[in-house]
Amino acid sequence: MIIVNRHKITCEGIIDAGCAKLAILNKAKELGVDLIVCGSHGLSLFRRMLSLDHPEFGSVSRYLVSKAPCDVLVVKPESHA
Repeated sequence: MIIVNRHKITCEGIIDAGCAKLAILNKAKELGVDLIVCGSHGLSLFRRMLSLDHPEFGSVSRYLVSKAPCDVLVVKPESHA
């Protein structure tokens, strides 16, 4: 939070219900946000192979990247190697 405050960036966490990808997209449009930050589940190799267009993204992050009215930052899970 220190970095956020130093650069005078406003961030807010919101809890909502419903279909995640639609709830996030609608809230982003409603608030006019500049950036959506979302996580990637880190699906198994088999599940990634089933996703043809962006195998590194889950369905929510893939939807947000293609439909959001702003930039989307997808954060990968920490590697447990």
